[in-house]
Amino acid sequence: MRVIETLSIIAAGGLMGAALGYFGKCSTGTCPLTANPWRGAFVGGLLASMFALAGRTAPRAASGSDADPAGGDGGGRLQLVTIESERAFQEIVLDASQPTVVDFYASWCPPCRKLHPVLERVAADYVEKVQMVKVNVDENRDLAGRYRVSSIPYLVLIMDGKVVDSLTGYADAADLKAWIDKHVKDT
Repeated sequence: MRVIETLSIIAAGGLMGAALGYFGKCSTGTCPLTANPWRGAFVGGLLASMFALAGRTAPRAASGSDADPAGGDGGGRLQLVTIESERAFQEIVLDASQPTVVDFYASWCPPCRKLHPVLERVAADYVEKVQMVKVNVDENRDLAGRYRVSSIPYLVLIMDGKVVDSLTGYADAADLKAWIDKHVKDT
């Protein structure tokens, strides 16, 4: 199915490029998209293929029921639970007895994709002290609005159902650990 989707996107890009080449008519003949329909189709298809394939590299997080209770996925990497509804957010985050780091992200966001493996590494160090979950802002607009997410990635630390602190943008593992340690005492 993904092959068909990718080919469809490339074909659509090629058609749009061909249309630009036909109707655009570059006066010098050197413009890549508007010199002629063939060149426009080639460049449009090439650009569309880059966009289609770029969306396929996003890390996939486990959904709530797929997460391994032992904290692993069998491959040595910890899976972050993805919250898929407000009810799940209430049960997993707000009603939790331990602090929770919530990562508000989008699958199309490069800094969000870069942050995902960092969160997994940090989560492994805080298995018994802090849980980490992800909320896709495109699929959970109400939650994103409630927590005033205006830029992503946006991390929120919630303790006892209340927001304790937030962090906007990419953070490396050391910064993320320092941010958590500032609020979470050793138990």
